[in-house]
Formats: sequence, C-alpha cells, structure tokens
Amino acid sequence: RPGVVRVVTEELQSKPFDIQVREIGTEMDGYAISEVKLSPSKVTLEGPVSQVGLISRVGVEIDKTGLSADRKGTAKLVFYDANGNSLMDSGKIDRIQVDSPEVEYQLTVDKVKELQLDFEVTGSAGTGYQYVGVTSSVKNVKVNGSKDTLADLTKITIPATELDVSGATADKVVTINLTSYLPEGVTLAESESPTVEVRLRVEKLINRTIMLTESDISLTGQSDNMTYRLNPTQIDVTIQGLAENINGVVASQLGASLNLSGMTAGSNRGVLKFADSSAYRIVSYTVFTVEVSSQAPVMIIGTSPAETESAETGSPTGGQNETAESSGVATESSAQD
Repeated sequence: RPGVVRVVTEELQSKPFDIQVREIGTEMDGYAISEVKLSPSKVTLEGPVSQVGLISRVGVEIDKTGLSADRKGTAKLVFYDANGNSLMDSGKIDRIQVDSPEVEYQLTVDKVKELQLDFEVTGSAGTGYQYVGVTSSVKNVKVNGSKDTLADLTKITIPATELDVSGATADKVVTINLTSYLPEGVTLAESESPTVEVRLRVEKLINRTIMLTESDISLTGQSDNMTYRLNPTQIDVTIQGLAENINGVVASQLGASLNLSGMTAGSNRGVLKFADSSAYRIVSYTVFTVEVSSQAPVMIIGTSPAETESAETGSPTGGQNETAESSGVATESSAQD
C-alpha cells in the first residue's frame, strides 16, 4: 500500500518586543541601581503564530546581589508568558527565531541616602484662626546620586510658594511632586513615591476671661504719702489663643503690672502691662481708674506732727509731757501777747 505523509503548515508571525529587565538579588546596603542600558533595547521574534502568541514579554535577568559599583555584561533573552513564567524550558517555543539572542547591559550604581523633608510655610491664617504646624504623609525619602553629589545634601526643601496658609480657616492639603525639588543628578529611590501629601494645620482661636484683683497686679512707682485704690477693684482680662494653651492659664501667669508714678490726687486712668507670651494674646481688659488720695497726717493746733500721731493713737507714753508742752506753748503765746 502506498504510504501517506501528512504535512501540517502554519502561518509564520514576526513580532517586535521591548526588552525588559528583571533584577535578581539585592545591592550592597547603601547602594542602588539608578540606570540600566541595554543594547539592543528591542528584538524581533519570528515563528509559528501559535508559538509567538504564547510570548507576552521578553526580558533579561540580571543578578545584582552585593552590587556596589557600575557593571557591564551580557545576558541571554528570556521569554515569559502572560503570568510572568519563563517559557525557556517548556518546549513550547522551540521554533522561535530571534535576531539577537544575547543582550549587552550596562548598570549605573549610585549611592543611596535618606533625606529629611523640610517645609517652608508662608502667610497668616484667617482672622480668629491660627496656623499650628505641618504634617506630611512621609517625613523622609531615599534618593540616589553620586557620592560627591550627595555629600552635602541633608534635606529636600519644599518652598513657601507651594505652602501658603493666607486667609485659611481650615486645614489646607497640598500634593507635592518631590521630583520638582531634587537637585540635578539626584533621583528618588525606586521604592519611593514621587508625590507627598502635605497638610497645613489651622485651628480656631478661642477667648477666655480671667478676673484680676489688686493682689494679682504688681504695683510700682507709688508715693509714700499717697493711698491708691482701683475702681473697680476687680478687672476682667480677655485673652485669646488655642484652647490647649489658654484653658489652664491663671491670673498670676498674666504678669499684670501697674505703674503709679506721676499719678496725682484724684482719679487717674489705669494702664496695665502684661508679661509676654507666645501662647496667647491680650485682647482687652476692663477700663479702670486709680483713685489717689493724700495720707498726710492732720495736725492738731498747738502740737507737732509726732505729738498729733501719739494723741490720735491714744498712747499713754509721754502723754503728760505732750500736754505740758502744749500748755507751755499756749502760755508762752499769752505772755508774748
């Protein structure tokens, strides 16, 4: 019987692929690959449609274990399926032809450094509100660069043009692209996100009234022959600040003082001064006057001031002498008459 040979044919397909890099292992601590150059960077595969269709990605695998300096080398192409699994030992792509089975690579290895984010904030919050600080989704980021480039770099500064709280009456959230503020020759480490969310915190101020009595006020400049009295005797002082800063403030902490020098007998306008504080500000205080009166002793006719004092206090000591002296002054006056 004549033999029968069955020939199966299949359409051929040619398909280009960008070569991707799969890094294996970990660089030496403090170092990272910043750039990978491939030559060629693209390849064209040719083969049966059924086999070319199995290939989703073409790449090279480069071992970077312990890497701390630039490196050059060659690597064989690896074909991957849609799940990222290698097809090289599957036997399913035995009729695939490639124009360049090996690829030359060049690795650039940079120093890695962690930098603090520094935020410059400008402007004043709206009336009755206060800017209290800045928070961010990250505080530090890792960057890559040459040893010389990173030597004097300690922080990444986000300028005030990005962070303005002028007129704010609530928190203000700003999204910053860090790459815009990296010096030339410095890049973000692969693990870092290029954006950071910054929150400018704004809180409402509250008023609180504290009552002062005369004992809470330090007096200076008083005259020995004057008496002073506040009218009214209690003074309400209104302070403004954040609740957490002013809820515990007591009268003595205000450091109230009153200068009495130059005040004359009668009613004088009172002006208080207060100790400086970064926690609150003085909004107002009760209008008051200082009533000043003379306390000069009243002299009894025919006596000296000292005798008048003794007579007023009713002191028995020297009383007979004071009477005698007074009689003597009166008698002498009669004789002269």
